Amino acid sequence: MSDSKLRIGITHGDVNGIGYEVIIKTLIDPRMCELFTPVIYGSAKAAAYYKKQIESAENFGFNIVTSAREASPRRVNLVGCVSDELRVEPGVLTAAAGEASVAALRAAVADLKAGYIDAVVTAPICKENVQSQSFSFSGHTEFFASEFGGDPLMLMCSDRMKVGLVTVHIPISAVSPSITQERIITKLRDIWGIGRRYGRMFDSMGITTARQFVQLPKEWIQKRMGVTGLKTWNELHGIACIDFDDLPPQKQQITISRSFPHEVYELETLEKIVAEFASMCAEKLRKQKSVCREVRTFIYTNRHRDDQPQRYETGLSVLPEPTSCTPDIVKSARKALRQIYCNGYGYKKAGVILSDITPASEIQRSLFSPVDHDKQARLMEAMDRMNRTFGKGKIVVAAQGTEPFRMNREHLSPRYTTDWKELLEVKA
Repeated sequence: MSDSKLRIGITHGDVNGIGYEVIIKTLIDPRMCELFTPVIYGSAKAAAYYKKQIESAENFGFNIVTSAREASPRRVNLVGCVSDELRVEPGVLTAAAGEASVAALRAAVADLKAGYIDAVVTAPICKENVQSQSFSFSGHTEFFASEFGGDPLMLMCSDRMKVGLVTVHIPISAVSPSITQERIITKLRDIWGIGRRYGRMFDSMGITTARQFVQLPKEWIQKRMGVTGLKTWNELHGIACIDFDDLPPQKQQITISRSFPHEVYELETLEKIVAEFASMCAEKLRKQKSVCREVRTFIYTNRHRDDQPQRYETGLSVLPEPTSCTPDIVKSARKALRQIYCNGYGYKKAGVILSDITPASEIQRSLFSPVDHDKQARLMEAMDRMNRTFGKGKIVVAAQGTEPFRMNREHLSPRYTTDWKELLEVKA
């Protein structure tokens, strides 16, 4: 591999299931591509179909490649291994979807064997429609075991616990006779990370349980098993060797977008809407104690109206210095809007995206900046505090106007459990 990051193959699962939705919503976070290079095995047609269904994925795209060898380390790559004639029918069990599931699995395994990818993540498949003369496995686990050999171990992991399954994909009636002492010990060794060589050593010493293992002297473990064995010993003693971050990671991109109840033609109206979206983004930015450098504004016409001219535009405004100040961000969002607005078009949707986000604590301000940043911070803190105390949107910038944006809620479900005015009435 030419790039240092791991290349992770991701099979699309059943195209009529939740696979693409989970994949897109996960990879839409740009930080994912900083951790690894994703290579999806599936259908460009199916991917495009589900992308349209996810509102926050408007600026998300796939890098279509013919092989994992062509994968870009900074993009979400997609290897087309399924015919474009595949019909996508969400929620419907079809033979074609089963064949597409298997095709993606086989393509990923072939690339894994060839060394083009480092690991495989699988989206859910339907165990019924994948069955055929060439694929008679009860699940992913058995398929990978047949391709690579060995005894697979299924794990459920959390920050504090790892649970290994002794049996997998067998009827409940067959579970009891399948659980033996030898099988449990083998699985435990895999979970501990003891390995076969140390397993034989412990067998000769009569050590067959975790309790016996932790009673061994620390010095003996370090001498015989090294740092890795000592970490296992410490973990079993309750001494954490891996730090886990309990705080949610900061967003690297913040987006607010909405569709309008009807087409909007006037720039003035769009400016008020964009100002409100930018203000909401700025509030989220301050909430995670960050600042941004780039502000993007996008406006779309109604793609369902073939009788009207279409326009899909995105404008970029770069701030002089990173900030989380609402007036500055609103000003930049409106500036970007004016770059792309075209008179005569009916716009159906707009949005604001903040990017190039960094923690506010890491910013070094210019000594010659004309802005009083301390005063600005106090103003934003007061604005946020008043909105939290007296209600959202009580204090806004003048560019938003006096009437907040209203979404189309004609088909909103009744709020029986959260609004006294909408309690369900029962007449007897």
